[in-house]
Amino acid sequence: MEPRNDAVSTDQRDALHRTLYLRREYALVANCGEFDDILLVPPQNDSGKQKDCWRGLVAVRNFPSPWYGGFFAFLVQLPPKYPFESPSVRMEKDFKSHPLLLEDSEGKRCVLPFDEIYLGLDPMRVSVMARLLHHVRSMFYPSEWPTAVLVNKALARYDVERRSVTQEVVLGKPYVEYLSREAVAFFSNPDCFRDGELQMEASGFQEKWEKAFSLWLGRSWLPAVRLLQ
Repeated sequence: MEPRNDAVSTDQRDALHRTLYLRREYALVANCGEFDDILLVPPQNDSGKQKDCWRGLVAVRNFPSPWYGGFFAFLVQLPPKYPFESPSVRMEKDFKSHPLLLEDSEGKRCVLPFDEIYLGLDPMRVSVMARLLHHVRSMFYPSEWPTAVLVNKALARYDVERRSVTQEVVLGKPYVEYLSREAVAFFSNPDCFRDGELQMEASGFQEKWEKAFSLWLGRSWLPAVRLLQ
């Protein structure tokens, strides 16, 4: 029985370290001021399981992007061993106008390649989450691509008008639901921390993080969003 108990203990320790890493990384991203036009919100109870996708939203607000004016939702799957395994990223909807996206198993052009970029990162020195958000945002600005690729501008405008989530954002759903207290609670609940030094470290986090996240999640381009109190 001891090997099994050791395995359980190791899994619990790994899960705790993952949670700590994510909290600190997410706080860094929320406070750095670099990501005013992109959001990433955790699931209510992130456990590292395959079903736990983090939901994101990017606003293409700078001209001359072919997708200027669009709001596009994406999903990020953080593996159980994150940050030592690469996260996967996909757009929520089929994105036919984007030449750099890959097809999934169903033939939908929605997979955003990130593995090559991840292989060049040191998770102990660089925020994987920050680099991922920067990569997602840059995918909508061809001037930032490493090589020149033609974009069908007519098809891009179609994606902005038909595939963008602009109207859903204006209506305040479903994306405003992601900007809820539950999302912040995952990162500010001291009960997620365990004994000793970690418990002491957690005691002052809630007020600071709720304030930081309320500012980051309270986007002016999300009309129905209310700042967290």
